[in-house]
Amino acid sequence: MQKRSLWASILAVCFAFTASAQFTGSIEGTVTDPTQAGVPNAQVVLVQESTQVTQRANTSESGFFRITQLPPGPYRLEVTCAGFKTWVKTNLVLAGGEARTVYPLLNVGEQSAKVEVTATVNAVETANSNVSRSIEQKTMEEVPSVGRNAYAAVAWLAPGVTGSGQLYGSGSANSQDSFQNEPGYQINAAGQRQEQNEYQVDGTSVNGNSRDGIANLTPQTDTIQEIRVSANSFSAEKGRNSGALIEVFTKSGTNDYHGTLSEFHTNNALTARTEFQGALPATRRNEYGFTAGGPIIKNKTFIFGSFYHLSYSTAATSVVRVETPEFVNYVKQQYPNSLAAKFFALDPPAAMPTTSIATVADVQKSNPGSFSAAAFPSTLPAVGTATFTLIASQPAQQYNVRVDQNLNGYKDRIYFNWYRPWEHAIITNSRPNLAYPYPNTGVFGRLSWTHTFSPSLLNEASASLVRAGGNYPAAPGDAANLPNVSISGIGANFNQAGPYRYQHNNIVFHDGLSWMRGNHQLKFGVDVDRQRGYAVQSNLSHPSFSFSNILDFAQDLPFSQSGPTMDIAAGTTATNLYRKLYAVYTGLYVQDTWKMSKRLTISPGLRWDYFGHWATGQQGIIPFPLFTPGDGSTFAQQVANGSMQVRGGGYFANNTPNGLAPRISIAWDVFGNGSTSVRVGYGLFYSRIGNLAYGTNGANTNAPAFGNPSINIQQAGAKFSYQQGSSNGYYFAPPPGFLFQIGPAGNIVGTRVSVGGNDPNPNQPQTSNYTLTIQRRLPWNFVVEADYLGYHSVHLYTQTDVNRFAGNLIQNGSLTRLNPYFGSIIYGQTIGSARANVFSFALARRFARGWSAQAIYSKGRAVDAVSSNDNGIGNARNIIDVSNINGQWGRADYDVRSRLALDAVWELPNPFHSTILKNTAGNWRISATGIFQSGLPFSVYTSASYPAGDYNADGFNYDLPNTPSFGNYVSASRSNFLTGVFKASDFPTPIKGQEGNLGRNTFEGPGLANVNLNAIKAIHIPWFIGQEGATLEIRGEFANLLNRVNLTQPTSDLASGLFGKSTGQRQTRTVQLGLRIAF
Repeated sequence: MQKRSLWASILAVCFAFTASAQFTGSIEGTVTDPTQAGVPNAQVVLVQESTQVTQRANTSESGFFRITQLPPGPYRLEVTCAGFKTWVKTNLVLAGGEARTVYPLLNVGEQSAKVEVTATVNAVETANSNVSRSIEQKTMEEVPSVGRNAYAAVAWLAPGVTGSGQLYGSGSANSQDSFQNEPGYQINAAGQRQEQNEYQVDGTSVNGNSRDGIANLTPQTDTIQEIRVSANSFSAEKGRNSGALIEVFTKSGTNDYHGTLSEFHTNNALTARTEFQGALPATRRNEYGFTAGGPIIKNKTFIFGSFYHLSYSTAATSVVRVETPEFVNYVKQQYPNSLAAKFFALDPPAAMPTTSIATVADVQKSNPGSFSAAAFPSTLPAVGTATFTLIASQPAQQYNVRVDQNLNGYKDRIYFNWYRPWEHAIITNSRPNLAYPYPNTGVFGRLSWTHTFSPSLLNEASASLVRAGGNYPAAPGDAANLPNVSISGIGANFNQAGPYRYQHNNIVFHDGLSWMRGNHQLKFGVDVDRQRGYAVQSNLSHPSFSFSNILDFAQDLPFSQSGPTMDIAAGTTATNLYRKLYAVYTGLYVQDTWKMSKRLTISPGLRWDYFGHWATGQQGIIPFPLFTPGDGSTFAQQVANGSMQVRGGGYFANNTPNGLAPRISIAWDVFGNGSTSVRVGYGLFYSRIGNLAYGTNGANTNAPAFGNPSINIQQAGAKFSYQQGSSNGYYFAPPPGFLFQIGPAGNIVGTRVSVGGNDPNPNQPQTSNYTLTIQRRLPWNFVVEADYLGYHSVHLYTQTDVNRFAGNLIQNGSLTRLNPYFGSIIYGQTIGSARANVFSFALARRFARGWSAQAIYSKGRAVDAVSSNDNGIGNARNIIDVSNINGQWGRADYDVRSRLALDAVWELPNPFHSTILKNTAGNWRISATGIFQSGLPFSVYTSASYPAGDYNADGFNYDLPNTPSFGNYVSASRSNFLTGVFKASDFPTPIKGQEGNLGRNTFEGPGLANVNLNAIKAIHIPWFIGQEGATLEIRGEFANLLNRVNLTQPTSDLASGLFGKSTGQRQTRTVQLGLRIAF
């Protein structure tokens, strides 16, 4: 009866209130006597020194104990038992998420006598198999960080991790800081996509629900206690993502009042020029703020808060191909009423070209158009390369408040944290009149309650809100009534982002029960993530046109048209489209950590992930219809017979993808004293897919409710509506012949429309992670570590235009497509796969006696067919053969073959005893980070249309040439990448109707070498707040100290006039000056 009521209580607690636990650290050990026998029923008392919060436990029959749900920080551990001397361990510093093992040895004697030992600084991990690193507070505070972004500064300093930490995808702003909305970072764990990373703040996932691998919150550095980066984690508590787990543990108030005041500044005088810049324009960056924390009621109630403001003007240099002034004048004279003349007048580039001028004849040779150019003099300068600097402002701010409350003799802990970032960025454009402001905001709120039923049973329940929102305005003035235009061979196109506004809301519930039973720690939990995404898409009323070259553009002769989106029922342009995407994710887990013996820990776990119908999509109140394949023995036949169908109430999947994910790790404390460990682990993971991957592939404007025209000149009888819209830019005409009638396949009569869809019964992306780690403690507080990390992913999400077949334009003379009712059909399938093997070697010393250091060398190989799910990185739809995705198997886009990462903090010895001399000549600290890694791969391709490009003649303009005479490898210097690592003429053109044999990602771009330094002069201020006064820090932070020229990837499109050249550079040497007062 008692057992039944206990299990009833467990189940009731588990489901009473439902993100991962905020307090994830633990301390364990086996208490032994001088004969090495376990001591049962010993009393263990653990005190957090900064708050005096106390937790207790009793040892099991074998002498084992474990205290869980611990925040990072310093602790004091005391073990008592009748007939033995009291054992006390001080200075026990627990890292965030660390499972720390101690070795209490009780000597016979009076209990009142104490044996006190001091904890070792570096602890070998003996309790789990994670490959991870905790970035301690000292490193967090002192590592050089121009921009004050914690993820970018330190998340790449972990074993098993590659990547530079720099931004990827579409971040909201022009700089790398802590105020951005939905940034992603180049962090790859064990060779996996950065899209599979998970970011957590105090146990709550802050990943965006729209795109994968992005963070909706970047806490300010001075509000962070620690960051833990795990390349592999095998606990069943972890779900949703299989990549790096990046956990942020924020600061709380303590029994002492403490805080910071800071100001950081840089400007153009403190910044070196890039290879592409002349004189630097005036720029300025000021970031200032404060933190403060302390007790409201000592030992019980604590508060911590912060406020930061950013005032920033930035300059970015662009190297792009633009029209010449001679060509502009010719068009204005010969075609004064053309839209081209209006575009040239309203939206000129930031600067005219000065180098690599190409005449009309040159353009016709390198990038043939689709129409005659006889009207243009062959010697007329047409395009050239322009270099200019774009300046943008970016005011921003972030604040947070955290409250911790302890009740009932520390049996109840209540935690509340609130972050509010805000930013008003300017998104630059090579045509300054099309630049636009981008105000965006975010919210992070978390409330948790941890209740201790007994020393062996506790529960944590939490609820969190994560929100991101933004607003893209319409183009200014008369530009609003012009369509969007892209021109092959021109880098500065005429595109508008707005009007568009969005908001994404995640409400995350978690409940986790931890139960110690003998040598077992059992955890049961549930995660529920309720996602809501809203967007008002008025920008879809703008049509988009592409031109084969600038000569066709000058004559108003487009190659293709997409849009405007038409409302079929209303019979006019669709305005104020209101997209809604709803999703609910649920995860259940059970985890056992079994101390099988003093030396051996086995941790099996099982997680059940449930992804529902992926999401429910609605445009207003209209459920999304999706393209669904029809009958047929081949996929091509199924596409040809496909039609538009609504699944349920707007479901993206008819089935409900879910799966059981087993995990196991084994940790062996080889000698039983924490000096050497061997650890292995395996875990199966199911990864979520950001809902914009499949929710905006055309599905949000699908027929038959709406029609998004998709036509080009390769389609027989195609006619375009290339003209201005209404004065407010909301109404544009559809192509001639567009009828507001629905056809037999759910198509629109009169004009082909683009549609989107996905497999109606998809599999969930699935990854197997496995690892082997050996750690050994060395003298002088060093730990050496060797890791092998591997993974294999299947059912990865891929999508491309499936309404095509090789040879179409040759066989039929026009683009007939597989399914003639539609234009492009962007269709998603879970058919991708990937694998990697990574070896990592690390030597580390945590901070002690004035210094810390770590070196990590990684060697690996990552391969796949597609490196993204087309959700923020780009190039993911570039699948050449729809029926054979593995035909382009090769190096992953993020494959880094070798990498060395370094970091160190050093408090210089202070030989002075005089306070005056200490403050004037002593108290110096230096910290540094460094990264040295090989280049990323890239593909040579052409975006030109048939017959100049589109070699396989399928109407999809992404094709590979044949292998050049020098093969698929080239050794190139920095100057080669600047002047052109190869020429377009080096690459033979395949036979028409056939794809080239070069292969994907066969060449390697420039490598990366970067050293950052922070020099700090500390001055003691005795009269400041508190008895101990404060420390004034005068800082000089150097990003790219050696000013190495780190070039970006070269332009690899054969149709570009910049082919073979790197036209961008990573951060040059930048000096950031800072004043920081810590008290």
